[in-house]
Amino acid sequence: MDSQNGFLLKIFSHFLYHRRPPLPPSPRPQVAFTNAHPGVGRLAYGVGLAPIVLGWILLLATVVQYKGQAVSILTLPIVRLIDFLFLLTLAVVFVFIFLRFMNIRRNPWWSLLLLVPILGLLVIIAGLFFPPGYAITKKLDMAGKVIVTIILVIAIGGFLLGMVSFFSMT
Repeated sequence: MDSQNGFLLKIFSHFLYHRRPPLPPSPRPQVAFTNAHPGVGRLAYGVGLAPIVLGWILLLATVVQYKGQAVSILTLPIVRLIDFLFLLTLAVVFVFIFLRFMNIRRNPWWSLLLLVPILGLLVIIAGLFFPPGYAITKKLDMAGKVIVTIILVIAIGGFLLGMVSFFSMT
């Protein structure tokens, strides 16, 4: 029995005193949804801005409706509400564009160009087709190319339709 105890003692002492050094920790596995590009993605940007743009169109229609009328006691609250809603939606759009520029890795303060009439429209449209991390890769993905193509077709078609209607009136 002594020989068995000695044999077991040798085995246990080998595992207790002659252990291998621990392995270095393995690198963290990459998770599919990391925060590599913070901010608002392209889909959330487009879906978030769609109701706001429709709201601006309705506000513009309301302003055009009241444009020719004198502001009376009854219409003054409506005009004040329209002003408030316009400023509120402008602030929301600014936040969306700010976060979108963070997502494409551009300086988010470029979203202040929203306040310049023509450049503001270009900034809003540009947020639709740049992929996340565009400032790093400098390449458009397939969805961005499709969006650019659709925007160009609409712009060129609108221009041509306007020219046809202008020259048909004269």
